[in-house]
Amino acid sequence: MNKIITLLFALIIVSCGQTNQKNYNELVNKHINDNEVANFLKKLGSNYEFDDSYLKSYGAKYYIYGEKGIELNFNESDTLEAIFFKLDKLNPEIELPLNIKQTDTRDELEEKMGKADSYFVGLQKLSAYYLNKDMVIVYKSKDTLNMSNGIRSISIQKLDKEKILEIK
Repeated sequence: MNKIITLLFALIIVSCGQTNQKNYNELVNKHINDNEVANFLKKLGSNYEFDDSYLKSYGAKYYIYGEKGIELNFNESDTLEAIFFKLDKLNPEIELPLNIKQTDTRDELEEKMGKADSYFVGLQKLSAYYLNKDMVIVYKSKDTLNMSNGIRSISIQKLDKEKILEIK
């Protein structure tokens, strides 16, 4: 009986510790008027810049919360397609997904999440694709050997897994 009580107590403590962790993935692909998305927007506040300059060419519009370091990408039918965290501008009150810290290096991140499913080296940066988490980590430099490379940005979006794996 004591073992059961101890086990239940441990489960309660563990689950309480996880309730603070924001699951941003649950917001993606939901309409702007969905309760969860509307509450998220309300928490972010009304101090944002609206950019619809990509609407005609890409069907995208952005709510840019510059002071908070967050950009939200909505499609032309007002469905949330992506959440971008710009770590160099991120407000400390913003909770990052999966216990990622603003100061994490590639080494620390891979310790928490494992190696990415796919990497892409661009002109100036290295991108890591975590397909099962629908997450892209963009590092500050394109150096694939630099494990102390800091994080530039994080995006949460529904990833086209087949297309990304073709890049490999």
